[in-house]
Amino acid sequence: MAAGVHISLKALIDDPSATPEAKKFAAMALCSLLKTAANHQPLVAAGVHISLKALIDDPSATPEAKEYAAMALCSLLKTAANHQPLVAAGVHISLKELIDDPSATPEAKEYAAMALCSLSKTAANHQPLVAAGVHISLKALIDDPSATSDAKQIAAMALCSLSKTAANHQPLVAAGVHIALKALIDDPSATPEAKKFAALALCYLSANSSNHQSLVAAGVHISLKALIDDPSATAAAKKVAVVTLRTLGLSELVP
Repeated sequence: MAAGVHISLKALIDDPSATPEAKKFAAMALCSLLKTAANHQPLVAAGVHISLKALIDDPSATPEAKEYAAMALCSLLKTAANHQPLVAAGVHISLKELIDDPSATPEAKEYAAMALCSLSKTAANHQPLVAAGVHISLKALIDDPSATSDAKQIAAMALCSLSKTAANHQPLVAAGVHIALKALIDDPSATPEAKKFAALALCYLSANSSNHQSLVAAGVHISLKALIDDPSATAAAKKVAVVTLRTLGLSELVP
């Protein structure tokens, strides 16, 4: 870091004459630097996040390079002080588009979801992320049969965070997020933690009484009842499911 290696690596990614392989290795090297938390803010101060965003946006970049860029951004977002600069630079939009990219690797999509999940932990980011359609991409990731179970769990966690903001309830339900969350609870391959976060997100959405009919029409109550009956479900997930059924006015489904 003292030698300014990160600045040279950033310049290499920005160089239009650099080969796709060179840019991939530059992104990989930045990933290594970011394993040290003390490097996070200096790299953002140097604008490394802007170059990584551009790499994800670059149609000539290899899928592996984009994966390393997403991994690096994921590391940068572990530092809360970096959230605002990265959102201001539109990094969340590039991460959303990476999830939407059919040529992206499953690992790249997982890192993108993880980065968005980190951003969603800051309440001030909730509405900007929804305004950019991040919730739609996270829903698509849950629906994607090629997505890893970890990626789906992370997507559910991010949607859970976004659902904490009341102003997001209507857009999420309008986008059918509740249907994807219901399907995740029904999915036998989903992790118990993923089901817990899906149930918690539905609990937040049910706090808005105008969503009740939509949730019941989608059969959310049936999945929540099944979650309560599921011997592999966590105690926390079952507790949330009970609360949600009562909020929906369906106490008769609670054992």
